[in-house]
Amino acid sequence: MKRLNTKVSKVFQYSLAANNRFQQIGYEHVSEMQRYLYELAFNYYYLHEDQKVIDLLTEAGRFPPFNSNLHIQTCNTLGLVYSRLNPSSPTSLRLAEKQFGKAKQLAAAYGSELWVSIVNGNLGKVYAEQKQWQAALNAYRNDYEVVMKSGKEMGYPVSSACQMARTFLALGQLDSCLHYLRESQRLHRINRNPTDFSQNLQAEQYLRYYYDIARQYYQTVGNLPEAYRCADSLMVYQERIGQRYRSKAAALAEQRLLVQKHQTEVAGMEQQHSQQRLWLIAVGIVMLLVALLLGLLYRSSQHRRRQEARANAEREKRLALENQVVTDELERANADLTLFMDSLHQKESLIERITTDLERLTHPADGSDAGYLAQFSTDNQVPLMQTAGSSGPFVAARSFELTI
Repeated sequence: MKRLNTKVSKVFQYSLAANNRFQQIGYEHVSEMQRYLYELAFNYYYLHEDQKVIDLLTEAGRFPPFNSNLHIQTCNTLGLVYSRLNPSSPTSLRLAEKQFGKAKQLAAAYGSELWVSIVNGNLGKVYAEQKQWQAALNAYRNDYEVVMKSGKEMGYPVSSACQMARTFLALGQLDSCLHYLRESQRLHRINRNPTDFSQNLQAEQYLRYYYDIARQYYQTVGNLPEAYRCADSLMVYQERIGQRYRSKAAALAEQRLLVQKHQTEVAGMEQQHSQQRLWLIAVGIVMLLVALLLGLLYRSSQHRRRQEARANAEREKRLALENQVVTDELERANADLTLFMDSLHQKESLIERITTDLERLTHPADGSDAGYLAQFSTDNQVPLMQTAGSSGPFVAARSFELTI
């Protein structure tokens, strides 16, 4: 039993871990969410955490049903939780009745006669708690008749027969009460299987309930010895069941402690993960800022380099233009110098010729000076200032001096 409880606890822990992850993802993004929520709710139902069961099953009702069985079972389990939450509260009983009514409608819509029978049995208990005995009798009778049809495969309706006996007792129909008490005993002997542990538990539950109703019946009809015998048997089974309940309560307490421990560990892990996420976010932000700073520095460096490149290109272009201007000026100066030198050579040649001519004029060899001077003046376009009383050589020399 302890090993079984440990396995159940492990399964429940995994379900809780899965539910935490589903909440982070978002229920609406998970397929088959209705099935997961129902399974988690059923674990809480086993631990008698009724409010959590209500919250989870109400949330499960928002999603498409996984199958017809879970669709009906969700409403039926909600009804069981409300009826167990506060059996003496009219509000809880009305909520339970409402959920059982929904489950019955769904069972009829899906064509499941078995689920209609199960829900009618649960409805009968709610009606009995509200003292609506006729409605309870109708619900129990439907459950009884349906289960009797498949008794060989699924077991006979021992509990329904006993519940009907109680209802007939409340209605004052003592013969019918005795009939269904005996019928429940007969069906119990048929169903009995000593090797089945779960059936033994159900049998003890039935016998306690049977002896309680039988005690009330025999007390009502005045058969006190039989009533006392039933009361003694009732006390025996109450003690047995009480021991089982105390063991179950201890096991449930252990399970709750394990669940709380797991939840505390999960909360601690979540807090640690949150701190790690914060650290990672902070480191990421710092790295991002460093990357941005490096990017800005790189961009600034690239911009400065482009500016320097443009400045260098403009400087080189300007120097090239200046060099071109200097080259052009140099070529122009060389051309002028060449022209000047040519002109100078021409003048030197002219001076040499003139000098030669002057020397010739200054030292004439014969008397043909007048004719030669005239010819010289004509060739060099020098006007000769001749007068009637001037001599030839003097006038020619004077005229040449004025031309130069």
